Amino acid sequence: MESEMLTAVKNGDVDNVQRMLVEGVDPNAVNRDGQTLLHCAIGKGFGRSAVVEYLVKRGADVSATDNDGRTPMHYAATKNDVATAEILLKAGADLSAADNEGQATLHCAAGYGNIAMVEFLLKAGVDVSAVDNTGRAPLHDAAAMGISDVAELLLKAGANVSAANNDG
Repeated sequence: MESEMLTAVKNGDVDNVQRMLVEGVDPNAVNRDGQTLLHCAIGKGFGRSAVVEYLVKRGADVSATDNDGRTPMHYAATKNDVATAEILLKAGADLSAADNEGQATLHCAAGYGNIAMVEFLLKAGVDVSAVDNTGRAPLHDAAAMGISDVAELLLKAGANVSAANNDG
């Protein structure tokens, strides 16, 4: 991945991103961590939705996974970036995609206490009871982190308060 493009993406510099894509830079190029330009733009946090939208229009893969199996939607869930999540969803992103540990986007949002993203994901119909490779549901993540407002929201959405992980 060219450093000039990566810098433009991370800085939210839409004009330079557009120029370089027109010049032939691959919107799906990956770095050593398996991150595409979408991952990098979203990973820098808010203010990059214009870059994300342009990358998607130019063919960036919204389902691409990094070396940890995380999609751009996982990054948006972690950053609580609902605006970007909406762009990704409209482009066909799978809200239920699981990473290498079996964690879906709701696990990410719940574990970070990102209530706006949890609300977005629940409204979009994700499975509130999906479990990761250790049998943990998003409710486990929220409770373990002491994030009571997210735990309450998950319970209202039907999360099973009695669900046990693989350790019981």
